[in-house]
Amino acid sequence: MFDKLKSIGWERGNTDFPFYNDNPKLSNNKWYALILVSVFLALGSSSFGYDVYISIGILVLPVLVVIYAFKGHFGEIVKVPELNDFWLIILCIIGELILTLSLASIIPGANVTAQDDFAVSLTVMNIIETVIQLIWEELYKFILFITALYVSYKFTSKRGFSVVIATVFALTFFGAMHLSVYSDLFYSVVTIGYGSIVTVYAYLRTKNLLVSYLVHLCYDLILMVLIYLATLLV
Repeated sequence: MFDKLKSIGWERGNTDFPFYNDNPKLSNNKWYALILVSVFLALGSSSFGYDVYISIGILVLPVLVVIYAFKGHFGEIVKVPELNDFWLIILCIIGELILTLSLASIIPGANVTAQDDFAVSLTVMNIIETVIQLIWEELYKFILFITALYVSYKFTSKRGFSVVIATVFALTFFGAMHLSVYSDLFYSVVTIGYGSIVTVYAYLRTKNLLVSYLVHLCYDLILMVLIYLATLLV
């Protein structure tokens, strides 16, 4: 079932993820570094924002391990978007907004305006901070995804199954990382983690982290503006 991901349109037929299947090949030392960092990011995700040392590690290690492990291969991660990608970006932004509002209406106590204080003070500096922050968030998810994909495929040799496992793994801990913001682990994992599936789909479809980043950035900026405008009407 999972091996039919490409045939059902979840992925483009002529594309594949980098690194996990020696395409291109990474050294064992680089994979060890990625695995160790991924374990740290996963185990420390729910402590982010609470423990200062773990928080610093989570902020710094993704950047360092990307520079070390993927040096010379950044073109496999970030590419110039194709023309069709811009239509995908628009559709994914709409899909992300619909999914967020749907989850907010289904989950009791859900609060999609947890960033109200940030949005109310909408400034150029806040926008710049968001641009930089989301680069880091996309790297965080990518490290977890590509490492889990490599490990799962190494043990199972089942590509489709490994893609699903890697996606769930990345989204789960990405959501848990927001615990300090939303103060509810279930809400953080389901709405922020799994609620980011549309953004992740943009990467799964294109194998281009720039595309998923643009979806994530535009979605957050639109949400910030909507919240800001809503406060003006109160």
